[in-house]
Amino acid sequence: MTAAKPLTPSNICGHMFEVFIRILLDKNGWHVQSKGDTKKFNLSGPFWIELKGRGTWHQIDSPCIFEKPVPFIYSLRLISEVKFLKGEVQKDDMRAFIGVLKDISENYFIDDKHTEDSQERYTDVGTFFSANGFQQEAVNLGFAHGIRTVSYRTNKNVADIKTCIEQLVNLGFPSKSTLSGKRKLAEFKEHLHKAMSTPPNNVVRFHNDVPITTEMQVLVDGLRDSLNGIRASFLGTTSTGILLHFIGTDEFPEELFTGTDTQPCKVFYDEPTVMSCPQLLYHFLS
Repeated sequence: MTAAKPLTPSNICGHMFEVFIRILLDKNGWHVQSKGDTKKFNLSGPFWIELKGRGTWHQIDSPCIFEKPVPFIYSLRLISEVKFLKGEVQKDDMRAFIGVLKDISENYFIDDKHTEDSQERYTDVGTFFSANGFQQEAVNLGFAHGIRTVSYRTNKNVADIKTCIEQLVNLGFPSKSTLSGKRKLAEFKEHLHKAMSTPPNNVVRFHNDVPITTEMQVLVDGLRDSLNGIRASFLGTTSTGILLHFIGTDEFPEELFTGTDTQPCKVFYDEPTVMSCPQLLYHFLS
């Protein structure tokens, strides 16, 4: 099995951002894979899942199964990578993910001693989530291999969440000792997931193994409140095939999608300040 990577501030931010992405995916009908052929699937906990490739095992951030079946294809399974780098995801990061996805997708052999019904197969979809965008060459490389890229660099409603995560990590939360070893790392992310799902006005409390100061507590509560403030979260594809994650503080306009899954939508950017990037906004035209 694979071992946990050495921790850096960027790694820790990435692990916390992964929890945020996991929650939003779940709201969109993508539920984390919880069982499978033990020869190809290893579940050490909800936040430490490994998939067997043709050559080796790979720890995957969020292998999710789409809850609704799609005709003519095997169940959709999302193989995702989540990064929270200081800058953009580079071509080398994308190249590494392509190798992982290729190795997993080629491990498709079935056992003749069992029936078809007893051996689950999936249509794997590779998606790369980045807190701070992608180098254009990385986008081009991913596109050539069928990998979708989702950037939150200019997402207005994710900005506060990213800031809270960075401030918490700068304050030493969680400590590296708290995350040492895959078991502690997975346990922390599971606890954070539960804490972020806590209803508003409830104070988030962590286990004694995760020391937290008053300043950290304020930021954790702010992170939870920002997440709870997201009322609409949905993934959409433009007519040219670009994948966008629409996130808003207003309710999802379900009435616009009655009897259809497409709607005209205007996507635009507000003016950037001196210290920030332009922010992505959207408005349905109907």
